[in-house]
Amino acid sequence: MNLDGGGSPALRVRVPGVEKATVVNRPSDGNERGCATYLLFVTDAEPDGKARKLSLKNDGVLVMANSTIDLEYSATDSGYMPVLAPTDIFAVSLDPEASIDGRTYTAGSEAGTKKISLFSDSTGAYGFGEVYVITRPTSIIARAKGSPAQLTSVRLAPGATLELDITATYHRRSVSAQPGSFTYAVLGGIGEMLEPGVFVAGLVAGSTGTITVSAGGRDVEIHVEISGFADMENHWAKEYAEYLLQTGITKGISDTEYGPSLLMKRGDFILMLYRAAGEPDVSVISAFDDVPGDMYYTQALTWAKRAGIAEGLDGNNFYPQLPLTRQDAFTFTYRALGALNIEYEDGSASDLEGFPDADELDDYAKIPTSTLISLGIVDGMDGLLMPNGTLTRAQMAKVLAVTLGGT
Repeated sequence: MNLDGGGSPALRVRVPGVEKATVVNRPSDGNERGCATYLLFVTDAEPDGKARKLSLKNDGVLVMANSTIDLEYSATDSGYMPVLAPTDIFAVSLDPEASIDGRTYTAGSEAGTKKISLFSDSTGAYGFGEVYVITRPTSIIARAKGSPAQLTSVRLAPGATLELDITATYHRRSVSAQPGSFTYAVLGGIGEMLEPGVFVAGLVAGSTGTITVSAGGRDVEIHVEISGFADMENHWAKEYAEYLLQTGITKGISDTEYGPSLLMKRGDFILMLYRAAGEPDVSVISAFDDVPGDMYYTQALTWAKRAGIAEGLDGNNFYPQLPLTRQDAFTFTYRALGALNIEYEDGSASDLEGFPDADELDDYAKIPTSTLISLGIVDGMDGLLMPNGTLTRAQMAKVLAVTLGGT
């Protein structure tokens, strides 16, 4: 326990069943600091390699009332060192409302700290664990399944299915819950819930309404508009455009048209990435000299520059109205992978070998392009990368939808 004061105190803990200690909080500058004032707790008990004490690996997990979690076990020996957990551990809930079937714990309906007793008949090892049952979350967040972006409004084609990913938090901590942990209300004749978390749009274009998701006095509203793109019927990018429509990342050029062959503008593409990242809060002060403070993409461009996604050209200009080149689209997407919580490893020159025009890539775009190729996001056009060609709205839909795992 580092007691250096100010924003640097840190707590490093080795929890039962884990061999190495980890820092469980984050000092103000993101790293531990060397200091001479600390507390260190040690033991002189000798390890014997035999399971003596049982614990829950997910001890202290928050669970929504009437929801389930899978219990995970760990074991330590007489010297508090981790050992292999016995295979015959059985758990008993000390809360009469809760139940345990195998490793599946089902919470009761009352909030509070609930104890679980653990025992192994073969080793005599025993222990206790705790879960915290929550009835009143502090927030509820709705997302389209597979998308990191928060969902507050969506446009759906008639008859389309929207799978919701509903999460709850309790004072910023995640709460384990299932779709059935929430209640759903549909207003406006826009469709119906096929099952908890699965909405099927109605067949009447032009209908509008809301889906309200609730739990414990908290709710979130999703505004729904039933609208299809007439110009995407039988188009190769239809599923990509509909995915972006469902996740609220992009809209059409009108209520009934998507404009798949229109060129994508630089500012609009950054706006799509910003929405995909969940629209993080940023100052509305423009980060570029040629972007006024009141444009619809100003906040997105400010976020992108601060996040290292967009850089200035010819000084501090961005040229948001210019058509977007394919290599710039690849570069912006690559730089946004971290903000989109997508794990990746940089590509290499070997990923570019199958494309005869790879040497036309500017240096700044080579690693981004090779990385997107290795991730299966970019596969070229007729065997070519065409890095200096412009990106259409249809091509943009594919790049973003595949990046976000929507297809």
